[in-house]
Amino acid sequence: MITHAKRRHKGRGEGESTPSGTKHSRSESSSAPASRSHAADASNASGELASEQRSVRSHESSMPRLPVEAAPTTTDAGGIALRGRYGDPGLSSRISLLEMQFRRLLTCSPIKLDELERAPAGPGVLLLTDADLTSYYYVEACQTLRIAIPAVLRGGASKRGGDSIKPQLADHLGIPEARVGKYLAEHCVVRWLQLDEGASHFAHFVNAVLRPVLNE
Repeated sequence: MITHAKRRHKGRGEGESTPSGTKHSRSESSSAPASRSHAADASNASGELASEQRSVRSHESSMPRLPVEAAPTTTDAGGIALRGRYGDPGLSSRISLLEMQFRRLLTCSPIKLDELERAPAGPGVLLLTDADLTSYYYVEACQTLRIAIPAVLRGGASKRGGDSIKPQLADHLGIPEARVGKYLAEHCVVRWLQLDEGASHFAHFVNAVLRPVLNE
């Protein structure tokens, strides 16, 4: 009797399915349609993207092509081909030096006529402007700043044989030439940058950038 009961219990255990097994089977069967739906959506999206790309390529191919010519080789006076961005390797460093000196000049403290004893005795470049530092009147490279600056501010010429700035400034301001000296003393300032070498080149650079009215 015990043996038959064990066999019936064993047979019933092997034939019956567990609840967890039934749930797992149902989950797999329900996820299959969802997977097929996602695959179909992805296939449709890729098909639409491919169609748009073909349309864009077709539109681009129908557009007229502009002719592209190769850039000619530039040569200097000696016929040597220039290479690189500027050709001369030292050109970039010289431009950087001029820009640095230009910033130093503009950041110098403006000096009026009664403070000219502060000017150095060495060579350099002077810049004459109005007191508001908005109008640039004159720029010059000189051998001795302490001598050149008073000569310019008095309305004379700092260089031998040079033209006086008085008539030009009077014509620019629309005032009599006799009043130019007073205008310089009351409404103008000067800045300078002392340079042991390269003052002439730097003065040309400042003149090209600021375009002072009396240097034209």
